[in-house]
Amino acid sequence: MVEYNLADAPRRTVSAVLFDVDGVLLDSAAAPRRVWDSWALSRGLDAEKVWRLTFGRRPEDTVRDAAAHLDPTLERQALDELLASERDGILPVDGAAELLRALPGSAWAT
Repeated sequence: MVEYNLADAPRRTVSAVLFDVDGVLLDSAAAPRRVWDSWALSRGLDAEKVWRLTFGRRPEDTVRDAAAHLDPTLERQALDELLASERDGILPVDGAAELLRALPGSAWAT
């Protein structure tokens, strides 16, 4: 992980910053792997082969390629439930909370 010392950074005035959540504000890298491994093993599939099918794809597409005999819509629901159970394992990146607290309240968009 690259660490930045903001005290050494040049000062700039910006009106907006767009943050991505995964890997920027939250360390969620391990959760998807645990979800896919658990799903694959519970369906009798090779977890490593399934994992290789997941990158840059919708879960339904991965399910179609990994287990054509399963209903992708139902399996997406199961995957969503597994991911929901991972919430406690998704932690903020060091410094993320401090960064967000430093933003003015008017800087947020939804």
